[in-house]
This record gives sequence, C-alpha cells and structure tokens, in this order.
Amino acid sequence: MQLLADLLNSEQGLAFLASRGVFCNRAEFNAALADPVRFDLSKLLDLKSSKPVCSGQQVYVDYQASVLAKVVVLQQLQNEKEIAPFFIWHDTDRSGSDPLITKFEWPMNQKSYPLKIAPPAQGEVETRFVSLQPDLVLKVLETLKNYLFQSKLPDKKLVSERFEAFKEVFLNYREASLSNFNFEVTNFLLERQFGWKPASVLLSFVVDNGVLNEEINYALNNLAGFVRVYNAAIEDLLKRDIDPQVRLLNEDYLPLYYSCEVDGRRLRMNHQITKNSHYAVAKCKCNREYHFYLGQKSLSLDELAQTGRWSPDVTLPVFLNRHVSGFIMGKSSALYGLVMKEILAKVFEQKPVPFLVPAALKQSPKDPPEFDSLIYSYLVGKEIQLGT
Repeated sequence: MQLLADLLNSEQGLAFLASRGVFCNRAEFNAALADPVRFDLSKLLDLKSSKPVCSGQQVYVDYQASVLAKVVVLQQLQNEKEIAPFFIWHDTDRSGSDPLITKFEWPMNQKSYPLKIAPPAQGEVETRFVSLQPDLVLKVLETLKNYLFQSKLPDKKLVSERFEAFKEVFLNYREASLSNFNFEVTNFLLERQFGWKPASVLLSFVVDNGVLNEEINYALNNLAGFVRVYNAAIEDLLKRDIDPQVRLLNEDYLPLYYSCEVDGRRLRMNHQITKNSHYAVAKCKCNREYHFYLGQKSLSLDELAQTGRWSPDVTLPVFLNRHVSGFIMGKSSALYGLVMKEILAKVFEQKPVPFLVPAALKQSPKDPPEFDSLIYSYLVGKEIQLGT
C-alpha cells in the first residue's frame, strides 16, 4: 500500500495529490493561499500577516528529520510576503503515543541509550496532565552528563558549554507539566540550532480559548454525514492502494476525548441518545463513568467545554480550516488530511485550504537519510542535514 513518499516519487502520485490540493512545490502552494475566513486564531497568536500557515505536531522533548522538515519549511515561508507561519504543538494526546514525548536517546559505542524524563505509568495520560518529578529530571541530567564525558567527541569544550545552557532549561522547568517542559525545551533547541523558532502555541491553549467550539458544534449536528463521508473517503483511498493512516468510524462516533478525573486516562467519548437527549459518554478502566449533555434538537459542546479536560481527535484540521490559509503537513497528516478535505467539502461545505509537504519527505522510508536527533546535533555542534 502506498505511503506519502511513494506518491511524491511518481508522476501519477504527484498529479493525484495536486488534484486534492496537496503540493510539494512551494510556489504552487503559495499561489493557492487565500485569506482565512476567520481571524480568531490569528488574534490569539498575535499574527501580523494576513495569510496564516499552520503546521502541527505532538510536543516532543526531541525531534528527528520528518518533524524538523516541517519547521524548516515554515522558516522559509517566514520571508514570504503576507504569510504568517506558526506551529501548534499538540499536548492533548496520550504521553505514551510516541516515545519521543517522554524520552530522548543518546548514541554511544554503536548503541543507543534511552533517557526518560517522565515518571512511569503515565502513558495513557495526556501530556498536559503529566506532572514531572524534579528528582527524575535531575537524574536524567546527571546521566546525560556522564554519557557526554564517555562519548568520543572532537570538541569537548563546545559540548560542555552547550550542555550547561541546555541544563538550565531542564532546571528551570523540572517542576512543570510534561507539555510545558517539552514546549520550552523545543523552543530552546529550535532557536539554538536553526537561529529561529516559529510563532507557536500549545493546542490546549487553543482549546481552552474556545477557538474550535463553533466548528465542533457543527460536526455534532451533522454526525451521520460526518461518519458517512469519512468512511467513504477512507474506502476511496484504499481502492487507490493508498494508506489513509486512519480507521473507519463507528456510528456512535464523536470527535472528542476526555481525561478521567481519577487516573487521568484519555478516554474516547461516544455518542449516546436517551429519550431524545444526546450525550457524550465514556467509561474509564477505573470504573468512573462520564455523561455530558449535548442537547436535543441542537447539539452543543458547552457543558463538556466547561470542564477544561476535553480535547479533539485526529480530525483537528477540519476544525482549523476556516482559521488558516494553508497547512504544512507531514508523512501521516498529508494522507489522513485527504479524508478531512472530503469532510470539509461535502459535510461542512467549505473549501479546504491547500497543503504543502516538505520536499525532504520525498526520501523513501526504506532508505532514510543519515540524521541525528535535535538534542544530539545541538550538543555536539553538528549541522542537521534534511535533504532539502
């Protein structure tokens, strides 16, 4: 089944992507940009230019090539007239959904040694609700210092100076949430390694400010069509031998998650109808049950939104469409974004904004470029090669 790299490396694949508003050429993408319908998000981030272009990613403590390729494209767009590039760092996913959320690795003697910054048994908890343990952060710093001493590095003085600057970030945020810790480490590393960091915000901040509520309410009032079009779009991609990167939806689907108030577990919410009243429901493994009233004839997120513990699912690009001029997409999001474009056109009756995928993602995953993590590259003074 074809992945993004397969499509990017064939004329037929490129033509198919272009027909769906997905570009690999920056000039073509720029030409397709238009002003957003709404400026709520631009005002929230204090963006000055008229065409906001967004990229998104889970907020990690360390990064590798595919994510950094999106950052590089945003940096290139910074110099384009009227374009305001920015990043939404997702802190509402499970902290165990990707290893790089909770740990980074140090290569030494042809091996790789993990350094975990998050406490154990927190993998099902959203990154924003994981509290760091200061002693564990200090232990990670001490272990990293030992690894640096043991590693065969050409410029020990440079490494020592960079470690001291890096250490300060760890020390300043060792009592923060995992999301805030990762966010600050990310900003530090991008500024030091690229000489630039994008305008950025944590997704939880966007959620808490109600920017997504109107769009989600529209989805709640059109759930049958949402599920039907979503599943049809997946089936269409499968027939084309393209991996959609997402699964079919059930009839009780809601684009919502909730974090348990007892153990913090992130729970998928389901749609339940009782005596003409609609509810968002979930049950945790701790046996705590949740029922949030959505309404009768007109459904609304209001009751759930007041909790401060809800989050959107992978359909986030649908709810951001009217707030941006375009998206910079990655290996997975460019493909499941094709499904979202169908929902926007056929359910929301909106024109989907264009996508741009970094040229570096043309590299086949079977033969990845040589690359070291952002932390490693920064500490040893190595230039990052992304193949752009």
